[in-house]
Amino acid sequence: MNKPKKILKLFETKNVCKKVYFATKAAADYHIKKKSGEGGSRPAHSYLCFKCNCWHITSWTELDINAFIDQFNSEVDEVNKYMESCFNSDIQLMIDMGNELVDLRNKNKKLELEVYNLKHQKK
Repeated sequence: MNKPKKILKLFETKNVCKKVYFATKAAADYHIKKKSGEGGSRPAHSYLCFKCNCWHITSWTELDINAFIDQFNSEVDEVNKYMESCFNSDIQLMIDMGNELVDLRNKNKKLELEVYNLKHQKK
């Protein structure tokens, strides 16, 4: 007796990214068209996932994505400015410490010279 063939599921969840996935873009787009009349958040488009190499659907529109990217870039710029200011203040601190060490070394040399002169003047 022949075993029945397994039917390929149109969608299911994978453990890799835990989202509903579709084997092809056509299957994902078909699901979007099927869901377009229903209430709630409506899928807007499909995209290929780099984690699981399958197609997912999202309700995010291009405007949502662009706004998210703009906000993300703005926050990255703020972090970069903060890091740059920390780096610059650290550099300035190191320069100041280096200058203080040079000054202390020069004072030490002067004191050594004074001590040497005092020792040799008494004799």
